[in-house]
Amino acid sequence: MSVTKIGVVGTHSTGKTTFVRRLKDFLDEKGFNVYIIEELARKSRKDSLKRFTIQKIIIEEQIKKERAMKRRLERLDEKNSGRYVMITDRTTIDNFAYLELSGVEGKRVGKRFLEKIRVNDCSYDIIIYSPLRSKIEGDGFRDKNELFRLLIDEEIRERLEGIQNAGTPNTMILKNGGDVLENVLQTLKKREIF
Repeated sequence: MSVTKIGVVGTHSTGKTTFVRRLKDFLDEKGFNVYIIEELARKSRKDSLKRFTIQKIIIEEQIKKERAMKRRLERLDEKNSGRYVMITDRTTIDNFAYLELSGVEGKRVGKRFLEKIRVNDCSYDIIIYSPLRSKIEGDGFRDKNELFRLLIDEEIRERLEGIQNAGTPNTMILKNGGDVLENVLQTLKKREIF
């Protein structure tokens, strides 16, 4: 089995981080070696997150961290033939939505950068979308503007639809809720067979 890359996507305050921990615990219990790439935006200053350049840097770092982790786990898998899974708490799909809505007029993203993001967006084996459920809980970090949150969610759903419509053969998109943990497990078991 090759390393499985799972991305958890959604606007802020939808329970992604809590879900990532639940998924890790669940897969650990099933014998998988699970590694998490933490959300990078939390490492930035809150007041800088709506800046175009900061969002662009976050995307670059996300891609770098994901590629480095995948290479590391592939080397481990070659040595140990383990059941390796990497989970990203936020993806380039989410990060690009924030970049697009960063509110900076006239800033442009080059074609090479867009292609880099597109390739990374299609590199997830499983994408789990975390939908809006409730109002934002104040934690001193999250943006409390509900309209901004709704716009981010809409942009993420459009990007997921684009990935689905592109016919990306190795990407399964699931919605968080119900039997999502069991669906992830079944998908991983199918990957082990092939």
